Amino acid sequence: MVNQTATGLDHVVIFTPELDSGAEIYRRLGFHLTTRGRHSHLGTANQCIILERDYIELLTIVVPGPANERWRPIFRRGGGLGAMVFACEDARAVHAALVARGVQADDPMDFGRPVPLPGGTVEARFSVCLLPKETSPAIAAFFCEQLTREYVWRPEWQVHPNGATGVAGLTIVTPSPAELAPAYQALLGDSAVEKRRGRVTLTLGGARVWIITPAEAERRLGSAVDALLGEPRPIGLTITVRDLAATKAHLDSREVAYVPFGRQSIRVAPGSTHGIHLEFLQPDPA
Repeated sequence: MVNQTATGLDHVVIFTPELDSGAEIYRRLGFHLTTRGRHSHLGTANQCIILERDYIELLTIVVPGPANERWRPIFRRGGGLGAMVFACEDARAVHAALVARGVQADDPMDFGRPVPLPGGTVEARFSVCLLPKETSPAIAAFFCEQLTREYVWRPEWQVHPNGATGVAGLTIVTPSPAELAPAYQALLGDSAVEKRRGRVTLTLGGARVWIITPAEAERRLGSAVDALLGEPRPIGLTITVRDLAATKAHLDSREVAYVPFGRQSIRVAPGSTHGIHLEFLQPDPA
């Protein structure tokens, strides 16, 4: 297992065929986005929603090529929530640990993107280790070592009109959650994987990944959820906010519909979020 090097959830990736329109959807929801960034040799571009300890990346393909081939099936089904990224301190150490256990993970890849700042443009740099599907069968995943955190977690990007503070969890639907548990036990360790009737929960630092059945999803959402031909399907993202009343006020001001969900949360339907059940949750005081 490689949980020694994993420090939780680094970010999640939402794939959008049109980055400008995708960014506008999330601005309307009350998120402050970074300027457009370009990963030149990957043929992709992004805009990010920087939170307190993690972030949401909106990603699009600009130039199709071998470097982004693995993402194209997600775009073929319309995009949406498509990847989770584990934080790590040393991507090469993670890769070595995986290879030692017989996991054929891709070699670590270094890349960057320009970041315009008031004092001039700098380069945010990353080292990532992509995981094969069998290692993370519920959703595409990789490890990310942030080489220039100071160019990502900028204070001016972490203030959001909706009061968002972090990613609390992802919800993934699959007919048999228990069948996926062994892969994550091997990857993250037994202590990070909880199995209960009808669901599996992964603990990634302060975030959770809830892998549930279509029946459980229907019970929670009050409507049927397609199982996508039996393949796991990411359907939900839970975001913590400072003040749920203020979040509601912002959504009301932008005429975004929502419904009560949990005891201290609301849910925005996929039609307003680029295909995701988006939950805003005000946590209990510590």
